Amino acid sequence: MRLQIVFDDRVGIAMAVLNSLARHNINMTAGDIVTQNDGRGSFYLHAAQMTLDELHRVLPEIRQVPGVRDVRPIPLMPGERKQSELRTLLGALPAPVLSLDLEGRVVVANESAQRLLKLKGPDGQGTPLAPLVEDFDLVEHINRLDRPEYGVRLALRGQAVLADFIPVLVPLARAGKSLSGAVMVLHGGSLEAASPAVDAGFASIVHRSAPMRALVAQARRMAPLSAPILILGESGSGKARLAYACHLASPRREAPFLRLNAGELADAGAEAVLFGVREQPGLFEQGAGGTLFLSDVAELSPALQARLLGFLQDGRFRRGGSVEPRRADVRIIASTRVDLAAEVRDGRFRDDLYYHLHVLNLQMPSLRERQADVLPVALEAIEMAARQLACAPPRLTPEAEAALLAHGWPGNVRQLENTLLRAVTVAEGGAITPELLALGTDATAASGAPIDEALFEGSLAEALARVERLMLARLYPSHPSTRQLARRLGLSHTAVANKLRQYGIGLGPGSGPAAEPRRG
Repeated sequence: MRLQIVFDDRVGIAMAVLNSLARHNINMTAGDIVTQNDGRGSFYLHAAQMTLDELHRVLPEIRQVPGVRDVRPIPLMPGERKQSELRTLLGALPAPVLSLDLEGRVVVANESAQRLLKLKGPDGQGTPLAPLVEDFDLVEHINRLDRPEYGVRLALRGQAVLADFIPVLVPLARAGKSLSGAVMVLHGGSLEAASPAVDAGFASIVHRSAPMRALVAQARRMAPLSAPILILGESGSGKARLAYACHLASPRREAPFLRLNAGELADAGAEAVLFGVREQPGLFEQGAGGTLFLSDVAELSPALQARLLGFLQDGRFRRGGSVEPRRADVRIIASTRVDLAAEVRDGRFRDDLYYHLHVLNLQMPSLRERQADVLPVALEAIEMAARQLACAPPRLTPEAEAALLAHGWPGNVRQLENTLLRAVTVAEGGAITPELLALGTDATAASGAPIDEALFEGSLAEALARVERLMLARLYPSHPSTRQLARRLGLSHTAVANKLRQYGIGLGPGSGPAAEPRRG
């Protein structure tokens, strides 16, 4: 059982709470205190063995402690929530990422790093990494870090990789900072075909809306070809997942699917990762027979644009520091969130490279253009978040569904998934309400999102029912009684009540729509 105790800060209040637990023979297994500048604070405690009966006995006593304002059960301790969010964040990163202490031991590693380096145990924790690195003093390198270093060449378990090192600096009590370790990001290496950040196949892409059905149909036709594909779309709209689906639907599905963000590395580092250097192969050779997904292609420097163009023209390239020409069979799928044609007009992107990449192109619609997909994507995100948190997936209330549909989603699918992860983390009672979504307002929502063509599919009766349900779901939160809503819509109270019941709007377990009391 986990509790949050909100209090007015004073000396001895935590001891008074602990004495209450001790009198009931309840053992606290973890605790944390957070105080604020306004003199208030929260005492979080975890009593793993406390039963509901014990909770009911001890709560009145804790509430009687002078200064205690509120006591409520919580699903996670603040530290547990931060750990969950950190694991989620690391898991979403396609590149292998590790945090190392000053002895070169793994503090935490994401799934990609655990697979690449075959690390054992939860998060790879405690694994000494130094023995896995050949001809390189990893511990010495970490201990002399005073600034980030990018593109350091390493051999890990016999695999040639480039590593970025970022020092972890902890603020000291008085002044300055102390080095406590380093974050290491790996580039290159034999990354496995199935990245944790993307699901396999077109079946994993929600496409109930008309724009997405058309896109997936178009992508299915392009996937078996060998020509490059250029995917256009806003940030967070799902371009990487679409690229991976195209790879799995191609004859190259058994070969590697490798990914490089063009904006991640400095020019020299990106060139080494793509083309290799001296005896170390780059991604073009490591991905032989497979697919290379080059995201944010507009960020390529002019020099790299020229080298990529040369490869697309004849399949030839040279490793850095070598004059020997090499040939590789790799399909390029590129993506960009900017208007690449405008970049060409402004002289920031080569026109000849643009025409080589633009052989086949796919336009990823924003989430506000595919409203019929919002709720299915949301339900999928809730299931995924519940698996990560090892809890039962909460349901969306009708009011929360309406809030999701009304929002403009400037951050697209990624923003929706993050919103639902946060909501599942704090949800209590098995339901997600609009308050837990914490959407606020944005300019897109205020101006009105485009209407999805999927609303008008099927017969007239089916289309009218979809529009009717959407309108009722949007209006109900601001008119939370059948009589208020009836006046707003110009219908009878009975007609509105029947429609709310028909669509399951505003109905909690064992209750009906609220009605206003009759006047005198």
